[in-house]
Parts: sequence; structure tokens; C-alpha cells
Amino acid sequence: MRKKVTAFFSILLIFLILMSVSVSALSDTPYQGYTYDSFNTSNPAPVGFEPEATVNSGSLRLESFGSLSDFDFDENGNLYVLDSDKSLIYILSSELEYIKTLSLKENGNAISFEKAQGIFLHAANGAELIYIADTENGRILVSDTEGNVLRILKRPETTLISNDTQFRPLKLAVSDEDVIFVLCQHIYSGILMINNNGEFLGFCGSNKIEASAQVLLDYAWKKLLNESLKSKTSRYVPVEYSGLDLDESGNIYACSVSGTDESERIRCINAKGNNIFPNNTTFGDLETSTVGSNTVTTTFTDITDIGSGIFAALDSTLRRVFVYDREGNFLLSFGTVGNQAGTFKTPAAVTSYNERVYVLDQGNGSITRFGANSYGRLIMQASRSYLNGMYDESIDQWNDVLAQNGGFETAYVSIGRSLMNLDEYKEAMEYFKLGQSRTDYSRALQQYRTQFIAEWFNVFFIAVILICIGVRVLFYLKKRKTAIEGADVQIGYGTKLFSSLK
Repeated sequence: MRKKVTAFFSILLIFLILMSVSVSALSDTPYQGYTYDSFNTSNPAPVGFEPEATVNSGSLRLESFGSLSDFDFDENGNLYVLDSDKSLIYILSSELEYIKTLSLKENGNAISFEKAQGIFLHAANGAELIYIADTENGRILVSDTEGNVLRILKRPETTLISNDTQFRPLKLAVSDEDVIFVLCQHIYSGILMINNNGEFLGFCGSNKIEASAQVLLDYAWKKLLNESLKSKTSRYVPVEYSGLDLDESGNIYACSVSGTDESERIRCINAKGNNIFPNNTTFGDLETSTVGSNTVTTTFTDITDIGSGIFAALDSTLRRVFVYDREGNFLLSFGTVGNQAGTFKTPAAVTSYNERVYVLDQGNGSITRFGANSYGRLIMQASRSYLNGMYDESIDQWNDVLAQNGGFETAYVSIGRSLMNLDEYKEAMEYFKLGQSRTDYSRALQQYRTQFIAEWFNVFFIAVILICIGVRVLFYLKKRKTAIEGADVQIGYGTKLFSSLK
């Protein structure tokens, strides 16, 4: 009896230890991973990014920050953090170690950029330049990394911007061709493009007015009203962009701060100004979410290119970062509301360096660095292998992902597309079926039929020829047999006739 009791408590102790280990493993991050299926229902998934470090003014042994509004990396991995209240720039390493504080000056005189909203680092002719969107002062400041202002770019001259519209730059990015892309408040024609001298080049990626029920109702009413009453009805303008970044190919990732149409929340704009994401691509949370007693939707405030076809977008409402590939496939998400490591109060900006993602939390004046764990790295490797045409490697990697998350439909679809590119259409159909992708399944089926006909055409053709020859031979033999039988009859008749004459 005693042995049985001892054995029972031993098993119970082992069970409790295992449970504690399991709970500990799950509680390493204060948020849970998930993916969406084809019915837009979330399903649990492993966490792909984990918090590695968080810093604030106290941990950096600096005076309290004013209001951190934006940040960006230079080519050497130095992080430039914009303090829009104090007109200062804090420079940190990629490990979030303090380097120095920078102020701007022109001809020895201090330059204020209070309430500036955007900063971008760009290497030109071997030198790093700092671009600041000085929102309240209606200008863009360009300085070197020592804080010497080299140029001040003001409102560009163009008739395409109304004289009543103030020039209020919010965010900006600079291409390798030194084209400056600027998001401006109350300018709805798209992303403003200017050169290094501030000359107007045009707009790209013009946004659309959302065809909401209210917009359609007002449009119908305006058809019935006279001109004086039309002027008193609501006016609608396109949704403004809220963040942008450039990838290594020069494509522009841009996000919108609002919008109920999930497909318009993020765009990837190519050199022709076209959004290259498929029309049915959706972004953000697809299920109804609540904060307290309020129903909320995704609000993307910033976006960053992680590299090699992967990007991340910051949702300031749900305090979450979404990771996608260049085709708009949802890969991972991380972050939530809270006060502990890996959570946010009021996230305002996101950037990346060496596949790490950094989030600036304006609410508590902190910066958090996230790194991909083995699961997250595997997903990004699988996606990049596919985008780079390494289909065999991609299939193996996506299968490794499925070993950890068997319900990840994107993995099945990605394997199917890799098989399609390897001309394995029949097998691709099976994976598209598992991934619930009817469109891809139909494409694979059509290709499989074409392939089947092409592979068996010669066999069918030879078979038809042989059948035709066989039919002709049989017809010939039958005809010959009939002729011989006829001749025999005639000979027999002649013999009989000859016999009768005798």
C-alpha cells in the first residue's frame, strides 16, 4: 500500500513539474500567437517574435524624454530617435546602448523642430544624411550626422496643391535616386514626390474614397438636390496615409491610419505608382476586437521593411505588430496592450535592422527590440526561399513549419505554389485543397489538364493512327474475303453447269 501511495505522489510530482515547465514556456511572452484561416477565423499558433530588450530614459541614464515621435536606422546600425518636444535626436546602437544626443544648427545657430513627426536616414555619396519632417514649421530639414543643417526644403511650387492647404509634412522616405517621398497632412492626392532641391516631381499612390454606406447614401441625395443644398452636404476625401518605408527594390510600403476596407489598409506601390498587392488581400485583425467596452478595428500608424520581401506594420489601436510577405500573406503577429516587456501603451513607430523589429512607445517613452525565435526565422526563411525562386528549399522549410503549426493554411498554399512552379500540378492541387485556396486549386487543375493532354498527346495520336490502319486492314481483309468467297461460288456454279451439260 505504501509503495502504491509513494508511486502515486511521485507521478503527481512529475506531472506538476512538467505542467510548471509548460506554463513557464507559454508565459515567456505576454501575448499569444495566432493565424487566420480561409474563413477569417483566428487559430492559435506559436509565437514568432519575442521581446529581447526595452530601454527608456531612466535605463539609459538620461533626462526624461519629451515626446518620442519617430526613429530610424542608418546604414551602420545606429538608431536615431526623434524627441519632438525637446528638438533633440538621441542616437543609440542596435543593442539599444546610448551613444550621444544631437541637436541641429544652421551657421552656428540652433534650429528648433518642435513637434516634428518624422525622421529618415539616407546615405548619399558615401555620407549619411538626416531628413526631418518638421511638421509645425512646414518644412523638411536636411542635416549631416553632426547636426549641421545643409538644406531647408519648404512647400514645393505646384498648382496641384491648393493655396489654402498648408504644407505639413508628417513622414518621409528617400530613394536611392534621391527622390523624397513625403506624407503630408490634408493633402489627399497621394504621396508627394520632390527632389533634393525641394522641386515638385508629382504624386504617387493616390488613395481612394471608401464607398461606405454613408458615402453612397449622400451621393444618392446629391443627385436629387440643387446646387445650394449640395454645398451643405458632407464632403468626402480619400483616406490619408500614416506611414511609409522603401524596400531594396524601391517599392513603397504605405499604410493608412483608418478604413474599414481591409484591402486598402496597406499598399505596396511600384515605380509605376500601382499597388502590386492582389485585390483581395486583407490586412490587420479580421475579427471584431474590443478594448474595454468599445469595439475597435485595426489602425496602422507605421510600417517597416524587414528585408527580402518581408515587412511589418504597427497597429496602434490593438497595440500589435503584423508581419507579412511581399505577396500580402499574413505570417506572424506579436505585441499587446500592457506595461510589461513586449507590451505597449501608445505605440507610435516601428523600424527594423538585421531582421530585428523595434517599436517606439510614445505613451511610456520606451523602445523595445524584438527578435525572431526559431519558429519565426523558419517562416521568414520559407517565405524568402519561395520569393527568390528556391522552390525545393521552400517546400522543405514550409513542411518544417507545418510540423510546429499544422493548421497554418498559408504554409499549405505556399507549398502548392512552389509545386506549381515545379510543374507538379497534381500534387499542388492536394496542398491547395488543404489550404482552402479555391482560386489556386482551379489554376492547378487547369494546368494539370493541359499537362496531361500534352504528355499523352503522342500516345493518343499514335493510337488513333493504329486504329485507323487497323480498321482499313480489317476492311480490306473483309473485302478480300468476300471477293474470294464470291469467286468460289462462281467456280462451284460453273462446275455444276459443266457437269449437267455432260
